[in-house]
Amino acid sequence: MKKKTYLVILALCAAMAMTACGTSAGQKEETKSTAESQDTADEKDSKAADSAESDSDKESTGTVSGDTRLVSVDDVSKYVTIGQYKGLSLDKSVEAVTDDMVDGRIKEELQNKAEEVTEGSVQNGDVVTINYVGTKDGVAFDGGTATDAQLTLGSGQFIDGFEDGVVGHNIGDTFDINVTFPTDYRISTMQNRSVVFHTTLKKIRLMDYQPIDDEFAKDFSEYTTLNEWENEIFSHLQARRKTSVQEKLTREVMAKIIADSDIPIDDDMKEEITQIYYDDFLDELEMNQIPLELYCKRSGHTEDEIYADKEQEAIKTIQAQSVLHAVAAAEKISITQEELNTELQNIAQEEEEDPEEFMATLEEEDVENIADQLTMDKTMAFILDSVVWDD
Repeated sequence: MKKKTYLVILALCAAMAMTACGTSAGQKEETKSTAESQDTADEKDSKAADSAESDSDKESTGTVSGDTRLVSVDDVSKYVTIGQYKGLSLDKSVEAVTDDMVDGRIKEELQNKAEEVTEGSVQNGDVVTINYVGTKDGVAFDGGTATDAQLTLGSGQFIDGFEDGVVGHNIGDTFDINVTFPTDYRISTMQNRSVVFHTTLKKIRLMDYQPIDDEFAKDFSEYTTLNEWENEIFSHLQARRKTSVQEKLTREVMAKIIADSDIPIDDDMKEEITQIYYDDFLDELEMNQIPLELYCKRSGHTEDEIYADKEQEAIKTIQAQSVLHAVAAAEKISITQEELNTELQNIAQEEEEDPEEFMATLEEEDVENIADQLTMDKTMAFILDSVVWDD
């Protein structure tokens, strides 16, 4: 679902670049580092990912041959003026994985042995099943919504104040929990932010405590000793932390480049992408069985205000895509046919489809958008590789 939505947005951004090319070429040549357009670009770079060579090739090899390019790279460089994107300074401090984190993951396994009860209020030590929607300034934020989330109260899994806000409630209760994210929270945009979690308590289970030892490890994992299991959990947490840091750095470096760039926003494109984000928001509410009217009442925001927030998200998306396209053009970053074919086969595998049959269902535009995303990923890696890390 999200992958399809993203490909739609990529197509829209590509269309925006092609449209802007006709109206904005020859705009600013300022002192900022501008992604230079090539007046006499090679023919192979001006053709849209001759992505599918022929039906017979697709059927016989399960790959796409021909020249591959981004639809919008050459075009976007004509109207986007980008600021500094190489040699940016960033702080790469990473919170270390601790023994407490490992212990917390192991204790989560105890939740599987908790006994469900049908009455009584929840207390510390109980395992609860909850739905929640987190809002900041009345608008749901990324990563703040969950359905059937399991939580051991008193475990410290959630930010300070959340678990205390659940204690004392009964099954079926719906309530708000007001909390503030800590100043050192891993997501910088949420640091020191006050939010509200609209929460529903669905189930209560009583914890069945037992010693956490080698026997426990045998019962709940594929390992024969507790030490082996702890080492595996430690490695897993480290990998997750690395991914989280990478996402944080990507957001920070992109924000710096956008702030130092001149990026015209096409109104029609903004409206289309805003509607996509707004529809996704409504789908999420429906999935969590929260009527829009109730959400607005709880959050204190109108539908127009929520829509305006999604519009800001759309603007950021257009800005980020435009910057990446412009950098790719300036640095002549592209993908190889082998990289594209590998990605297409990976997608087929994820969709549990035969590669050849999957390839046969793809439209040329689908392949162009996938090639576009691959090049954007490669461009982002290029930018991050040039970052100067602060001590």
